[in-house]
Amino acid sequence: FAPLKFLINLRLDSNRLSGNLPSFDDMHFLEYIDVSNNALDGPISRKFFANLALDASPTLRLAQNQLTGVLPEEFDRFSDMTVHLSDNKILGLPLVLCNNKKWNNGDVGRYGCDAIMCKPGTSSSQGRRTPASRCRQCNGASYYGDSTSCQ
Repeated sequence: FAPLKFLINLRLDSNRLSGNLPSFDDMHFLEYIDVSNNALDGPISRKFFANLALDASPTLRLAQNQLTGVLPEEFDRFSDMTVHLSDNKILGLPLVLCNNKKWNNGDVGRYGCDAIMCKPGTSSSQGRRTPASRCRQCNGASYYGDSTSCQ
């Protein structure tokens, strides 16, 4: 992706992509990434969106992959962000991210951390709390953002 320095939107959902998720750290304008419903694995890099302007409102759609690790605390630099991470193998959500009240169209301001991802042991159809979908007790939900175990 290096030659695409001015790319703003990247939509590669449902393309059977595999391997590690790139960090896109050298892309200064990339604000919308949808690589959901693939087979991408590994952690989300701490350098992800590193060079994006602070006043940007990025959208990150990574649902239905095999991503692991912890959601990067570095995302806290964005006051407004949309993240969709359901159905991965995410093991942690830094609490500092739950203070970003504008995230996910203001859902984080209304529902706290659950509006980013349901915690392990809970599940919802969206993998997070929304006005239409609550995180409910689910013993089969092993990871953050589970949407399928108990539905």
